[in-house]
Amino acid sequence: MGFFDKVGEALGRAASGAVGRLRVISHEFRPGELVWVYPEERIPYGSRIVVEPNQAAIIVRSGRVLGVLRQGEWVLDTAHVPGLRGVMQGLYEGVPLPVKIIFVNVTERDIPFGGRCNTRDGVPIQYHGMVHVAVPDNEEDIKRFALRIAAEEKVFTTEELAERMRVYINDWVESFLGSFMSIDVYAGKARVKQLLRDQLARMVAENWYLRVKDVGIDVDIPEDWLEKLRQQGYMQMLALASTNPQVAQFMQQYDLQRRLMDALREARGGNVAGIALLIPLLQQFVQQLSAAGRVEEARRVESIARQVQATGVVTGEQAEELRRIAGGGGEGREAGGGAVGSQASGYTPRCPYCGAVIPPQLAVQRPNFCPFCGKRIKWCPNGHVAPAEARFCPVCGAKLE
Repeated sequence: MGFFDKVGEALGRAASGAVGRLRVISHEFRPGELVWVYPEERIPYGSRIVVEPNQAAIIVRSGRVLGVLRQGEWVLDTAHVPGLRGVMQGLYEGVPLPVKIIFVNVTERDIPFGGRCNTRDGVPIQYHGMVHVAVPDNEEDIKRFALRIAAEEKVFTTEELAERMRVYINDWVESFLGSFMSIDVYAGKARVKQLLRDQLARMVAENWYLRVKDVGIDVDIPEDWLEKLRQQGYMQMLALASTNPQVAQFMQQYDLQRRLMDALREARGGNVAGIALLIPLLQQFVQQLSAAGRVEEARRVESIARQVQATGVVTGEQAEELRRIAGGGGEGREAGGGAVGSQASGYTPRCPYCGAVIPPQLAVQRPNFCPFCGKRIKWCPNGHVAPAEARFCPVCGAKLE
Protein backbone atom coordinates (compact mmCIF):
# COMPACT_ATOMS: atom_id res chain seq x y z
CA MET A 1 0.00 0.00 0.00
CA GLY A 2 1.42 3.41 -1.02
CA PHE A 3 1.89 6.38 1.23
CA PHE A 4 -1.14 8.30 -0.12
CA ASP A 5 -3.39 5.22 0.18
CA LYS A 6 -2.41 4.90 3.82
CA VAL A 7 -3.14 8.60 4.38
CA GLY A 8 -6.52 8.18 2.66
CA GLU A 9 -7.43 5.17 4.81
CA ALA A 10 -6.37 7.01 7.96
CA LEU A 11 -8.48 10.02 7.01
CA GLY A 12 -11.40 7.75 6.19
CA ARG A 13 -11.24 5.98 9.52
CA ALA A 14 -10.91 9.32 11.30
CA ALA A 15 -14.05 10.50 9.54
CA SER A 16 -15.75 7.25 10.49
CA GLY A 17 -14.99 7.87 14.12
CA ALA A 18 -16.43 11.35 13.82
CA VAL A 19 -19.68 10.09 12.27
CA GLY A 20 -20.17 6.99 14.39
CA ARG A 21 -20.62 3.31 13.76
CA LEU A 22 -22.05 1.66 10.68
CA ARG A 23 -25.80 2.02 10.36
CA VAL A 24 -28.55 -0.54 9.86
CA ILE A 25 -31.14 1.40 7.85
CA SER A 26 -34.73 0.19 7.42
CA HIS A 27 -38.24 1.57 7.61
CA GLU A 28 -41.69 0.19 8.37
CA PHE A 29 -44.31 2.17 6.49
CA ARG A 30 -47.24 3.47 8.47
CA PRO A 31 -50.74 3.15 6.95
CA GLY A 32 -51.07 5.60 4.08
CA GLU A 33 -47.35 6.46 3.98
CA LEU A 34 -45.88 6.45 0.47
CA VAL A 35 -42.32 7.79 0.70
CA TRP A 36 -39.85 8.04 3.57
CA VAL A 37 -36.48 9.77 3.38
CA TYR A 38 -33.72 8.66 5.79
CA PRO A 39 -33.00 11.77 7.90
CA GLU A 40 -29.18 11.67 7.62
CA GLU A 41 -27.45 12.64 4.38
CA ARG A 42 -23.93 11.52 5.36
CA ILE A 43 -24.13 7.76 5.71
CA PRO A 44 -21.10 5.58 6.57
CA TYR A 45 -19.78 3.45 3.72
CA GLY A 46 -20.52 -0.21 4.48
CA SER A 47 -23.80 0.41 6.33
CA ARG A 48 -26.58 -2.14 5.84
CA ILE A 49 -29.89 -1.35 4.16
CA VAL A 50 -32.86 -3.63 4.82
CA VAL A 51 -35.63 -3.47 2.18
CA GLU A 52 -38.89 -5.17 3.14
CA PRO A 53 -41.44 -6.67 0.72
CA ASN A 54 -43.47 -4.06 -1.21
CA GLN A 55 -40.60 -1.57 -0.77
CA ALA A 56 -37.83 -0.11 -2.89
CA ALA A 57 -34.84 1.87 -1.63
CA ILE A 58 -33.32 4.49 -3.91
CA ILE A 59 -29.80 5.88 -3.37
CA VAL A 60 -29.65 9.51 -4.54
CA ARG A 61 -26.91 12.14 -4.68
CA SER A 62 -27.42 15.69 -6.01
CA GLY A 63 -30.60 14.71 -7.87
CA ARG A 64 -28.96 11.70 -9.55
CA VAL A 65 -30.02 8.13 -8.79
CA LEU A 66 -27.02 5.93 -7.97
CA GLY A 67 -28.95 2.71 -7.43
CA VAL A 68 -32.31 1.04 -6.77
CA LEU A 69 -32.51 -1.75 -4.16
CA ARG A 70 -35.47 -4.14 -3.99
CA GLN A 71 -36.43 -6.66 -1.27
CA GLY A 72 -33.45 -8.01 0.73
CA GLU A 73 -30.46 -6.95 2.87
CA TRP A 74 -27.85 -4.84 1.12
CA VAL A 75 -24.49 -3.30 1.96
CA LEU A 76 -23.85 0.31 1.03
CA ASP A 77 -20.72 -0.34 -1.02
CA THR A 78 -19.61 -0.34 -4.65
CA ALA A 79 -20.35 -4.05 -5.01
CA HIS A 80 -24.08 -3.61 -4.32
CA VAL A 81 -24.41 0.01 -5.49
CA PRO A 82 -22.04 0.43 -8.46
CA GLY A 83 -23.13 4.05 -8.84
CA LEU A 84 -21.11 4.89 -5.73
CA ARG A 85 -17.92 4.66 -7.77
CA GLY A 86 -16.64 8.15 -8.34
CA VAL A 87 -18.74 9.74 -5.61
CA MET A 88 -15.58 10.46 -3.64
CA GLN A 89 -12.02 9.20 -3.46
CA GLY A 90 -10.70 6.82 -0.81
CA LEU A 91 -13.79 4.73 0.03
CA TYR A 92 -13.18 2.82 3.24
CA GLU A 93 -15.53 1.28 5.76
CA GLY A 94 -17.09 4.04 7.82
CA VAL A 95 -16.27 6.89 5.45
CA PRO A 96 -19.36 9.19 5.41
CA LEU A 97 -21.00 9.28 1.99
CA PRO A 98 -22.98 12.38 0.92
CA VAL A 99 -26.03 10.43 -0.28
CA LYS A 100 -29.75 10.33 0.41
CA ILE A 101 -31.71 7.10 0.89
CA ILE A 102 -35.38 7.16 -0.14
CA PHE A 103 -37.75 4.32 0.75
CA VAL A 104 -40.78 3.97 -1.57
CA ASN A 105 -43.93 2.01 -0.77
CA VAL A 106 -44.65 0.07 -3.98
CA THR A 107 -48.05 -1.27 -2.86
CA GLU A 108 -50.77 -0.87 -5.50
CA ARG A 109 -53.40 1.79 -4.86
CA ASP A 110 -56.59 3.31 -6.29
CA ILE A 111 -56.89 6.99 -7.23
CA PRO A 112 -60.56 8.08 -7.40
CA PHE A 113 -61.61 11.12 -9.43
CA GLY A 114 -64.78 12.78 -10.68
CA GLY A 115 -66.44 16.07 -11.53
CA ARG A 116 -68.68 17.92 -13.93
CA CYS A 117 -67.89 19.83 -17.14
CA ASN A 118 -69.57 21.03 -20.35
CA THR A 119 -69.55 19.57 -23.84
CA ARG A 120 -68.68 21.74 -26.82
CA ASP A 121 -72.35 22.57 -27.32
CA GLY A 122 -72.77 23.65 -23.69
CA VAL A 123 -74.47 20.54 -22.26
CA PRO A 124 -73.11 19.59 -18.80
CA ILE A 125 -71.89 16.04 -18.28
CA GLN A 126 -70.84 14.19 -15.16
CA TYR A 127 -67.85 11.86 -14.97
CA HIS A 128 -66.34 9.70 -12.27
CA GLY A 129 -63.88 6.84 -12.16
CA MET A 130 -60.93 5.09 -10.56
CA VAL A 131 -57.33 4.68 -11.71
CA HIS A 132 -55.63 1.58 -10.29
CA VAL A 133 -51.87 2.26 -10.25
CA ALA A 134 -48.64 0.72 -9.00
CA VAL A 135 -45.01 1.80 -8.92
CA PRO A 136 -43.40 0.63 -12.20
CA ASP A 137 -41.60 -2.66 -12.60
CA ASN A 138 -38.65 -1.29 -14.57
CA GLU A 139 -35.78 0.40 -12.77
CA GLU A 140 -35.69 3.59 -14.87
CA ASP A 141 -39.31 4.50 -14.14
CA ILE A 142 -38.82 3.71 -10.44
CA LYS A 143 -35.96 6.22 -10.45
CA ARG A 144 -38.07 8.90 -12.14
CA PHE A 145 -41.00 8.31 -9.80
CA ALA A 146 -38.77 8.46 -6.69
CA LEU A 147 -37.08 11.68 -7.81
CA ARG A 148 -40.40 13.34 -8.58
CA ILE A 149 -41.81 12.47 -5.17
CA ALA A 150 -38.57 13.13 -3.27
CA ALA A 151 -38.33 16.61 -4.78
CA GLU A 152 -41.06 17.62 -2.33
CA GLU A 153 -38.50 17.29 0.50
CA LYS A 154 -41.10 15.85 2.88
CA VAL A 155 -42.81 12.64 3.90
CA PHE A 156 -45.39 12.02 1.18
CA THR A 157 -48.57 10.08 2.01
CA THR A 158 -50.79 8.17 -0.38
CA GLU A 159 -53.60 10.61 0.44
CA GLU A 160 -51.43 13.56 -0.66
CA LEU A 161 -50.41 11.78 -3.83
CA ALA A 162 -54.03 10.86 -4.56
CA GLU A 163 -55.14 14.48 -4.06
CA ARG A 164 -52.44 15.86 -6.35
CA MET A 165 -53.16 13.25 -9.00
CA ARG A 166 -56.92 13.79 -8.63
CA VAL A 167 -56.59 17.52 -9.37
CA TYR A 168 -54.28 16.78 -12.30
CA ILE A 169 -56.55 14.05 -13.72
CA ASN A 170 -59.74 16.13 -13.31
CA ASP A 171 -58.21 19.07 -15.20
CA TRP A 172 -57.12 16.76 -17.99
CA VAL A 173 -60.44 14.88 -18.20
CA GLU A 174 -62.45 18.11 -18.32
CA SER A 175 -60.30 19.41 -21.17
CA PHE A 176 -60.66 16.10 -23.02
CA LEU A 177 -64.43 15.76 -22.58
CA GLY A 178 -64.94 19.44 -23.41
CA SER A 179 -63.83 18.68 -26.97
CA PHE A 180 -66.87 16.44 -27.58
CA MET A 181 -70.44 17.27 -28.56
CA SER A 182 -73.34 15.95 -26.52
CA ILE A 183 -74.18 13.63 -29.44
CA ASP A 184 -70.87 11.83 -28.77
CA VAL A 185 -71.74 11.27 -25.12
CA TYR A 186 -75.33 10.23 -25.79
CA ALA A 187 -75.04 8.20 -29.00
CA GLY A 188 -71.38 7.17 -28.79
CA LYS A 189 -70.89 6.76 -25.06
CA ALA A 190 -68.93 3.48 -25.31
CA ARG A 191 -66.53 4.99 -27.85
CA VAL A 192 -65.97 8.13 -25.75
CA LYS A 193 -65.31 6.05 -22.64
CA GLN A 194 -62.79 3.85 -24.45
CA LEU A 195 -60.94 6.86 -25.89
CA LEU A 196 -60.89 8.50 -22.48
CA ARG A 197 -59.69 5.32 -20.78
CA ASP A 198 -56.81 4.82 -23.24
CA GLN A 199 -55.65 8.45 -23.22
CA LEU A 200 -55.90 8.73 -19.43
CA ALA A 201 -53.81 5.60 -18.87
CA ARG A 202 -51.11 6.93 -21.18
CA MET A 203 -51.17 10.40 -19.56
CA VAL A 204 -50.73 9.00 -16.03
CA ALA A 205 -47.89 6.73 -17.13
CA GLU A 206 -46.06 9.51 -19.00
CA ASN A 207 -46.45 12.25 -16.38
CA TRP A 208 -46.29 10.32 -13.10
CA TYR A 209 -44.17 7.32 -14.18
CA LEU A 210 -46.74 5.03 -12.59
CA ARG A 211 -47.84 1.68 -14.02
CA VAL A 212 -51.56 1.92 -14.81
CA LYS A 213 -53.17 -1.48 -14.25
CA ASP A 214 -56.78 -0.46 -14.85
CA VAL A 215 -58.95 2.60 -15.48
CA GLY A 216 -62.65 2.47 -14.62
CA ILE A 217 -64.70 5.45 -15.76
CA ASP A 218 -68.28 6.48 -16.52
CA VAL A 219 -69.66 9.60 -18.20
CA ASP A 220 -73.28 10.69 -18.51
CA ILE A 221 -75.59 13.61 -19.17
CA PRO A 222 -77.38 14.58 -15.91
CA GLU A 223 -81.06 13.66 -15.78
CA ASP A 224 -82.19 17.27 -15.33
CA TRP A 225 -80.48 18.24 -18.59
CA LEU A 226 -81.85 15.19 -20.39
CA GLU A 227 -85.33 16.47 -19.52
CA LYS A 228 -84.51 19.96 -20.83
CA LEU A 229 -83.21 18.50 -24.09
CA ARG A 230 -86.29 16.32 -24.46
CA GLN A 231 -88.52 19.36 -24.01
CA GLN A 232 -86.58 21.23 -26.69
CA GLY A 233 -86.86 18.35 -29.13
CA TYR A 234 -83.08 18.11 -29.44
CA MET A 235 -83.10 14.69 -27.80
CA GLN A 236 -85.34 13.35 -30.57
CA MET A 237 -82.47 13.82 -33.02
CA LEU A 238 -79.98 12.28 -30.62
CA ALA A 239 -82.32 9.33 -30.13
CA LEU A 240 -82.53 8.84 -33.89
CA ALA A 241 -78.74 8.75 -34.05
CA SER A 242 -78.63 6.23 -31.22
CA THR A 243 -80.94 3.82 -33.08
CA ASN A 244 -79.71 4.47 -36.64
CA PRO A 245 -76.03 3.52 -37.06
CA GLN A 246 -75.75 5.36 -40.38
CA VAL A 247 -76.92 8.64 -38.86
CA ALA A 248 -74.68 8.23 -35.82
CA GLN A 249 -71.66 7.42 -38.00
CA PHE A 250 -72.37 10.36 -40.29
CA MET A 251 -72.67 12.80 -37.38
CA GLN A 252 -69.53 11.47 -35.71
CA GLN A 253 -67.54 11.83 -38.94
CA TYR A 254 -68.48 15.46 -39.29
CA ASP A 255 -67.94 16.20 -35.64
CA LEU A 256 -64.46 14.64 -35.76
CA GLN A 257 -63.51 16.81 -38.72
CA ARG A 258 -64.82 19.92 -36.96
CA ARG A 259 -62.90 19.10 -33.78
CA LEU A 260 -59.80 18.46 -35.88
CA MET A 261 -60.04 21.92 -37.41
CA ASP A 262 -60.51 23.48 -33.96
CA ALA A 263 -57.45 21.63 -32.65
CA LEU A 264 -55.41 22.85 -35.62
CA ARG A 265 -56.24 26.43 -34.69
CA GLU A 266 -55.32 25.74 -31.04
CA ALA A 267 -52.01 24.15 -32.09
CA ARG A 268 -50.72 27.23 -33.89
CA GLY A 269 -47.27 28.32 -32.80
CA GLY A 270 -46.57 25.00 -31.06
CA ASN A 271 -49.23 25.48 -28.36
CA VAL A 272 -48.67 22.48 -26.07
CA ALA A 273 -52.34 22.04 -25.11
CA GLY A 274 -53.40 22.28 -28.75
CA ILE A 275 -50.82 19.69 -29.83
CA ALA A 276 -51.97 17.35 -27.02
CA LEU A 277 -55.56 17.55 -28.33
CA LEU A 278 -54.51 17.27 -31.98
CA ILE A 279 -52.53 14.00 -31.81
CA PRO A 280 -55.41 11.69 -30.72
CA LEU A 281 -57.77 13.43 -33.19
CA LEU A 282 -55.33 12.75 -36.03
CA GLN A 283 -55.19 9.10 -34.98
CA GLN A 284 -58.99 8.91 -35.06
CA PHE A 285 -58.99 10.64 -38.46
CA VAL A 286 -56.60 7.98 -39.82
CA GLN A 287 -59.04 5.27 -38.71
CA GLN A 288 -61.96 7.15 -40.27
CA LEU A 289 -60.15 7.54 -43.61
CA SER A 290 -59.06 3.88 -43.63
CA ALA A 291 -62.63 2.72 -42.95
CA ALA A 292 -63.82 4.87 -45.88
CA GLY A 293 -61.27 3.27 -48.23
CA ARG A 294 -59.15 6.43 -48.53
CA VAL A 295 -55.93 4.53 -47.88
CA GLU A 296 -53.40 6.96 -49.37
CA GLU A 297 -54.87 9.92 -47.48
CA ALA A 298 -54.88 7.85 -44.27
CA ARG A 299 -51.17 7.12 -44.73
CA ARG A 300 -50.43 10.79 -45.31
CA VAL A 301 -52.34 11.86 -42.17
CA GLU A 302 -50.56 9.14 -40.18
CA SER A 303 -47.20 10.49 -41.40
CA ILE A 304 -48.18 14.05 -40.41
CA ALA A 305 -49.28 12.80 -36.96
CA ARG A 306 -45.87 11.19 -36.39
CA GLN A 307 -44.04 14.35 -37.46
CA VAL A 308 -46.17 16.58 -35.22
CA GLN A 309 -45.68 14.23 -32.25
CA ALA A 310 -41.91 14.25 -32.81
CA THR A 311 -41.49 18.01 -33.33
CA GLY A 312 -44.36 19.44 -31.25
CA VAL A 313 -45.17 21.85 -34.11
CA VAL A 314 -47.70 21.94 -36.98
CA THR A 315 -46.31 23.61 -40.09
CA GLY A 316 -48.48 25.72 -42.39
CA GLU A 317 -48.14 23.14 -45.17
CA GLN A 318 -49.24 20.32 -42.87
CA ALA A 319 -52.26 22.31 -41.63
CA GLU A 320 -53.29 23.16 -45.18
CA GLU A 321 -53.02 19.52 -46.28
CA LEU A 322 -55.09 18.35 -43.31
CA ARG A 323 -57.77 20.94 -44.13
CA ARG A 324 -57.82 19.75 -47.75
CA ILE A 325 -58.16 16.08 -46.78
CA ALA A 326 -60.86 16.80 -44.17
CA GLY A 327 -62.80 19.06 -46.50
CA GLY A 328 -62.56 16.68 -49.43
CA GLY A 329 -63.85 13.62 -47.64
CA GLY A 330 -66.80 14.75 -45.59
CA GLU A 331 -68.86 17.04 -47.76
CA GLY A 332 -71.11 15.50 -50.32
CA ARG A 333 -71.08 12.13 -48.58
CA GLU A 334 -73.24 10.35 -46.09
CA ALA A 335 -72.36 7.40 -43.92
CA GLY A 336 -73.10 4.93 -46.68
CA GLY A 337 -71.14 6.85 -49.33
CA GLY A 338 -74.05 8.43 -51.25
CA ALA A 339 -74.62 12.12 -51.88
CA VAL A 340 -75.93 14.23 -49.05
CA GLY A 341 -79.14 16.08 -49.73
CA SER A 342 -79.62 14.38 -53.10
CA GLN A 343 -82.73 16.35 -54.02
CA ALA A 344 -83.35 17.01 -57.67
CA SER A 345 -82.23 20.60 -57.18
CA GLY A 346 -78.92 19.47 -55.71
CA TYR A 347 -79.55 21.49 -52.54
CA THR A 348 -77.57 20.39 -49.48
CA PRO A 349 -79.18 21.35 -46.15
CA ARG A 350 -76.65 23.01 -43.83
CA CYS A 351 -76.94 24.55 -40.40
CA PRO A 352 -76.82 28.36 -40.84
CA TYR A 353 -74.82 28.67 -37.60
CA CYS A 354 -72.13 25.96 -37.59
CA GLY A 355 -72.21 25.07 -41.32
CA ALA A 356 -72.60 21.32 -40.71
CA VAL A 357 -74.44 19.27 -43.34
CA ILE A 358 -77.66 17.83 -41.93
CA PRO A 359 -77.92 14.10 -42.79
CA PRO A 360 -80.74 13.14 -45.16
CA GLN A 361 -82.18 10.77 -42.56
CA LEU A 362 -82.68 13.77 -40.27
CA ALA A 363 -83.49 16.33 -42.97
CA VAL A 364 -86.66 14.47 -44.00
CA GLN A 365 -87.95 14.93 -40.44
CA ARG A 366 -87.36 18.73 -40.53
CA PRO A 367 -85.77 18.89 -37.03
CA ASN A 368 -86.08 22.20 -35.15
CA PHE A 369 -82.52 22.01 -33.81
CA CYS A 370 -79.14 21.45 -35.47
CA PRO A 371 -77.87 17.96 -34.57
CA PHE A 372 -74.33 19.33 -34.23
CA CYS A 373 -74.43 22.68 -32.46
CA GLY A 374 -77.93 22.36 -30.96
CA LYS A 375 -79.14 25.79 -32.14
CA ARG A 376 -82.75 26.31 -33.24
CA ILE A 377 -83.34 26.31 -37.01
CA LYS A 378 -86.32 26.70 -39.37
CA TRP A 379 -87.38 24.90 -42.55
CA CYS A 380 -89.16 26.52 -45.46
CA PRO A 381 -91.95 24.70 -47.38
CA ASN A 382 -89.42 23.80 -50.11
CA GLY A 383 -87.06 22.01 -47.74
CA HIS A 384 -84.46 24.75 -47.23
CA VAL A 385 -82.83 25.54 -43.86
CA ALA A 386 -83.02 29.04 -42.37
CA PRO A 387 -81.89 30.74 -39.12
CA ALA A 388 -84.41 30.77 -36.29
CA GLU A 389 -84.82 34.55 -36.49
CA ALA A 390 -85.46 34.59 -40.27
CA ARG A 391 -88.90 35.53 -41.59
CA PHE A 392 -88.23 34.47 -45.18
CA CYS A 393 -86.20 31.62 -46.67
CA PRO A 394 -82.72 32.85 -47.67
CA VAL A 395 -82.69 30.36 -50.61
CA CYS A 396 -86.08 30.64 -52.29
CA GLY A 397 -87.68 33.57 -50.45
CA ALA A 398 -90.68 31.58 -49.19
CA LYS A 399 -92.35 32.94 -46.07
CA LEU A 400 -91.45 31.11 -42.86
CA GLU A 401 -93.87 30.22 -40.08
